Formats: sequence, structure tokens, C-alpha cells
Amino acid sequence: MKTVLWLVSAAVAWMVVSPAHASRWEYHANGSDGARNFYSPQSIVINGDMAKVWERTLGTREDMAKGIFEVRTLTEFDCARHAYRAVLTVTYPTDNSLAITISYHGSDWKNIQPASLPESLSRVVCGDLPQQSPPAPGPPVAQENRRVP
Repeated sequence: MKTVLWLVSAAVAWMVVSPAHASRWEYHANGSDGARNFYSPQSIVINGDMAKVWERTLGTREDMAKGIFEVRTLTEFDCARHAYRAVLTVTYPTDNSLAITISYHGSDWKNIQPASLPESLSRVVCGDLPQQSPPAPGPPVAQENRRVP
């Protein structure tokens, strides 16, 4: 029974990952940790104000020391709300063993921060789709009037 469950899990993981597996990857940016980030132009799917794209992050030396070679993430953008979320993540270990797949069904949306990797990728993915400004921060905090001696 465990063998059947393992085979079914492997088959589902392969079906989910295969579109990103065969893609051409274009360099996107380096992360603050030095990881190299790519995206697959062929994987971009736009539906109204929503867009999805596969990202590929090649691990840093520290990641590889922990056994992580690369991570592929299916990211969804709400171009109108200037928000994003991870839909699915596949982690490929350095020892070429079976990839680990994590689904984020119903994960929370995150606001896209200026000068961040999600912001620059949203410009590529959302393109000419209408984008609202990011939500304004909360009300300003009142400052005390202090005299400087």
C-alpha cells in the first residue's frame, strides 16, 4: 500500500511540475541572499487581473550545504491589487532524490513591497494590466512636540 501511495504521489508531483520542468528560464534577479532567480515566460497565464508564473531559484552555497539545489514556485499575482501569493513550491534536493512538493491552497495574499523581487517580477508578468497603487500604510503616528535643549 505504501508503494502505491508513493507512486501516486510521485505521478501527481510529476504532472504538476512538468510544465515548469521543460520551460526555458530567463534570468530575473539576484536575491539579497545571493540566490539567482529566474522565471519561465512560457508559463505566464493571465486571466483578467490575475496572472500566474513559474519561478526558479537556484540555491546559494548555504542552501546546497543544507541539501537544497533549487526551488520552483508557482506564484500568482493579483495585478489590480498589487498583491501576490505562492500557489505551489517544489524543492529539488542536491542528491537527486524525489522532489518535495508543497501546495499553498488558499494561502494569504501579500502586498508587493517596492524594490522587491515580487515587485520587479510583477512588472514582467502583469505587463500592461491595470495596477492600483499599493495600499497606503496606516494612519500617521502622532509625534510629541519636544523642545531640544
